[in-house]
Formats: sequence, C-alpha cells, structure tokens
Amino acid sequence: MAEQEDGFVFAGDQFIKIFLIILSFLKCIHFLIVYQEFGFFIKMITSCLEDLQPFLIMFVCFVSLFTVLYAVMDVDIDDSLLTAGSRESMGFVGLLFL
Repeated sequence: MAEQEDGFVFAGDQFIKIFLIILSFLKCIHFLIVYQEFGFFIKMITSCLEDLQPFLIMFVCFVSLFTVLYAVMDVDIDDSLLTAGSRESMGFVGLLFL
C-alpha cells in the first residue's frame, strides 16, 4: 500500500489502480474499433459483456447468500488456507466471501 508522509496508509489505493488499468484497457479497445479488422471483434466482445450482466448480478447475489449462511452457521476457516494478516485485514465475512 502507498504510505503518505504522515504515515497514513490509503486502503483504497489498490482499487484505484485496478480501476485505472481497466479504464486504460477500455480506452485502448476504443481506439481499435477504427480498424475494420478489429471493429467487429471489439463490438462482439462488448455485446457479450453486456449480456453477462444479469448472470453476474445473480452470481454475486448467490455468493452473498451463501456467505451469510456460512456466517450464521459460524463455519471455521482452515488456517492453512490463510495468508499472513488476511484475517485482520478482511474480517470473518470477507474471508467467507472469498
């Protein structure tokens, strides 16, 4: 994580970097639409991603449902699967979501 001069660590720094990488990738794809060879391919990929939205919404809902069910049942997480500091940084429900 990026540490500022006063010692404060910004927790959202990784998400901002991921967001910027995705936006840069989408902008590069936008520039490829101009070429006839890539135009249809790019439009096909974007239409497929648009069609995946209902599935992804339902998938996240089902994963969230089972995460809540596991949290209610108080399932133990195997310590051999955890990395150092993951329990403190993500919490119990965050680890179940993964």
